[in-house]
Amino acid sequence: MSKWEYTRGLHQIGNGMYTYLQPDGSWGLNNAGLIVDGEHSMVVDTLYGLDLTRKMLDAMKAATNAAGSIDILVNTHVNGDHCFGNQLFKGTEIIASNACAEEFATETPIFCTIVLLVVVEKCSRTICRLRFFPYSFTIDQNLGVSETHLMAS
Repeated sequence: MSKWEYTRGLHQIGNGMYTYLQPDGSWGLNNAGLIVDGEHSMVVDTLYGLDLTRKMLDAMKAATNAAGSIDILVNTHVNGDHCFGNQLFKGTEIIASNACAEEFATETPIFCTIVLLVVVEKCSRTICRLRFFPYSFTIDQNLGVSETHLMAS
């Protein structure tokens, strides 16, 4: 396999396998994956917020027709940088571990938004505000989850 650089955006890493990278990988900048087989597609994790996830989905759609309608979304865990883009996957089957599914029930978008607002309000340091404000969120009670499938933890 040829060498590639750690740069922002979608990279094909194998036959039907892509990774969406977000250097430098600091707070809120996770990576995600896309796996395609014919016209079927699966995304592993979303990004931290709707704007970043939209950009990722646009890049995926530009790379392969199979990304026009994602069949399955896998959430590895319930950290905002891995699931706060779920709202853009309405109608998509979402797969998560038992532990992840339990966290979806307790860490709702409203809860996370309140925590976010309290933390930012109490944080007087500029660095804290810079970490929280570049992202956009929409309060949606069910995170766009139409169905959660449980797998063994």
